[in-house]
Amino acid sequence: MKEKLIKRLVELPEEIANSQKELLDLMDSEKTCKDSIIQLETVLKSEIASALDASGKKLYPNDITRDAAFNELSAENDELVGFKNEYVNLQRKTQECRITIEMLVSEQKNSRTILNFLGTSDNSYDVLHS
Repeated sequence: MKEKLIKRLVELPEEIANSQKELLDLMDSEKTCKDSIIQLETVLKSEIASALDASGKKLYPNDITRDAAFNELSAENDELVGFKNEYVNLQRKTQECRITIEMLVSEQKNSRTILNFLGTSDNSYDVLHS
């Protein structure tokens, strides 16, 4: 049992580092996705703000009509809806990755505690380097 714990303790830092790298990649993807959402929403809002009717008057003269138009156009814009769905999925994956990292760190701490409780023997060096 002690040998398995020691071997696992040796493996854990690499697993934690890999999970942390995955988390960074997910966070970068989240930011890129969020930036795309903001860009598309800005374009839609700009189009709404500059829309004119046949007589040259603003098609959406107040905040309420502009908000309603924005909500309608946003729901109809497949690209924007796709980015929003992707963003939600990325947020979930990011949270799952954080949970994995927390679990691995806890496992590492618990394994160290158990090994300290059991005491290490002279063969622990052999186990670590085999």
